[in-house]
Amino acid sequence: MNRGDRIEAFLAALAEAGVEAAVARIWQEDREVAAAAYGPGVHLDSWFDLASLTKPFVATLAAKLDEVGSLALSSRLDSVWPEAPRHLASERMEDLLRHRAGLRPWFPFFLPEATQGRDPLAIISQPDLAGAARPLYSDLGYILWSRLAERVLGGDLAGLLEEFVWQPLGLSGSIAASPGARSEVVGCSLDNRVESRLAAEFGYRLENQHEPRLGVPQDANARTLVGRGECAGHAGLFGSAAAVGTLATAWLREGLLAAATHRRGLATEHRYALGWWRVSRLEDLGGELSPASFGMVGFTGPSCWVEPERQLVAVLLCHRPDTEFDLLPWRRRFHRLARELSG
Repeated sequence: MNRGDRIEAFLAALAEAGVEAAVARIWQEDREVAAAAYGPGVHLDSWFDLASLTKPFVATLAAKLDEVGSLALSSRLDSVWPEAPRHLASERMEDLLRHRAGLRPWFPFFLPEATQGRDPLAIISQPDLAGAARPLYSDLGYILWSRLAERVLGGDLAGLLEEFVWQPLGLSGSIAASPGARSEVVGCSLDNRVESRLAAEFGYRLENQHEPRLGVPQDANARTLVGRGECAGHAGLFGSAAAVGTLATAWLREGLLAAATHRRGLATEHRYALGWWRVSRLEDLGGELSPASFGMVGFTGPSCWVEPERQLVAVLLCHRPDTEFDLLPWRRRFHRLARELSG
């Protein structure tokens, strides 16, 4: 069985398991090793809801702004946010993107009764949203960094991404925030049961829904913040596998970012690097991963895994059929396949 047949067989098995659409692409040293797509109207350049794969794009923006001297990763929060609460004042901008600022994982910004008209900065200032164990994976850090970046630089997050990341990488037109019902966008019909459980932890009742969405984020916080013209740095981007692969490749060699920025961004004493997960979080995703490996996954289903020694980038975009569907075995299988096909 040749490479094309093997990756198509993998996607056929994924389809049989209940995933309605997917794109898988594997690159090694800038050469595409294998690629396949399936689903009604789906092709290799179709766009999927990237969910938390938004985070590496935002972290890359942060790294670039640090390089050009516009917004230092080492800045204390109170230097860019004079009204920062005492419990957050001494945290660094970089800490927000490495999940080490002690912020809770989540807050229901999409519920009017929870926000009471307050903006995200005021909400995240609440003492009860801080003081968590560190590191702790948190969407709030990315929302806060993005909001502060918009304030300091005087632009919106999507515009900053376009100027400093998408245009330089040639991604304009292959990625966007909440793009709407464009022909290249694959619809996502994932339910909201996880958000219902999270909202209940804050004392709010949220009815379970299973509403198909086309071109708007499944993540209710991202959907609401983008709809209000505010930042949603933790999720909300839609894009193609090629766009994700291009971003990952930008972390393999000098170009958009300097080699020193790569080293600093990927260095970590725990599982979370700058926008990426390291081996301690990826080790269950398939095979013996090298210590230099990094990647990211999204709740809706997408994943990206990079192995620098092999110059290997593997991207799988899909939307899980429901929140209980376990994608971990499929990611393991895909990453093993990527290693095998790359030799």
